[in-house]
Amino acid sequence: FNIKGYEDYGTLVTIAAAITMTISTVGTHSQIPHQNKLVQGAPPLRVSDIPRKYGALLTDQSFIALFFSQLLSQTAWGMYVGFLYILNIFIFKINSQQIAAYALWNYVPFFLAAFILSPLSMIYFGKKWATFGWGVVATAVLLNLSLLLRITDNFPENCTGAVFTAFTACSLVAHTCYMCYSIGGATLNADLVESGEMRTGDRNEGVLFGFQNIVDKAGVGIGSSITSSVLQPVGCLTYPTPGLVSWDNPVYRPHLRNMIHIYLAIRAVCDFLS
Repeated sequence: FNIKGYEDYGTLVTIAAAITMTISTVGTHSQIPHQNKLVQGAPPLRVSDIPRKYGALLTDQSFIALFFSQLLSQTAWGMYVGFLYILNIFIFKINSQQIAAYALWNYVPFFLAAFILSPLSMIYFGKKWATFGWGVVATAVLLNLSLLLRITDNFPENCTGAVFTAFTACSLVAHTCYMCYSIGGATLNADLVESGEMRTGDRNEGVLFGFQNIVDKAGVGIGSSITSSVLQPVGCLTYPTPGLVSWDNPVYRPHLRNMIHIYLAIRAVCDFLS
C-alpha cells in the first residue's frame, strides 16, 4: 500500500472540508432576501430557551422514530463502507485503477436520484411511501446483490473484465436507489421542523439537524466498528497476508463466506428495523 498517497489524500480532503465549512459559516442566508427577512424578524434566542427547545424536540414522537431509524440506517451504512474495502481487495480483487473508475461512476447515481427519480417518486407516491419503497428495494436486495451472487457462485470469476463490469453495474443501481432513500429521509426530517412549529410555535431546525449530524457520525462509527471487530476476525482478515487471503484461495473461501453471511444477517436486522 502507498502510505504516502494516503497522507496526501487526507491532506487534500482536510483542506477541501475546511474551505467548504468556512464558506458555509460565512452566512449564505443573508444572500437570500426572503430568508433574510425571516431571520431579521425573529425574536432573539435566550440561553433559557435552549433546554425548552431540546425538550420539545426530544418528546416529539416523530423525531424519536426518525432518530432511531436513522441511527440503525447509518449503522448499516457504516458496515457497508467498512466492508467495501474488503469487497474490493479480498472478495472481488478489484485493482486501484478500477476502484478509481468505479468512484467516478458514482456521480451518475447522484444526479439520477437528486434530479429525476426521487422527485418523481415523491410526486406520485408521497414522501413517506416513496422513501419506504426506495429503502426496501435498496437495502433488502440491491446493496447486497453482488454478494448474494458471489456466495451462490453466480458472479463472474475474479481478475477478469467481467467482474468489474458486473460489480460496477450492481453498485450503480444500488446506490441510485439508496440515494433516493436518503433524500426521502432528509425531507421527512425537514418536515419535523414544520410540524414542531405548528405544535409548539417554535422552529427547532438548528437542534434537529445538529442531532442528525451526531446520529450520522455515531451510526457510521458503530457500523465500522462492527466490521473491524466482528467481521474481519471471522474472515481471517485481522492481519491478512497480501495475495494469500482471497476468494480464489480455497483455504480461505469458507472463512470469507461465513463473514459474508454474518454481515448480511446484521445488515438485514438493522435495515429492517430502520
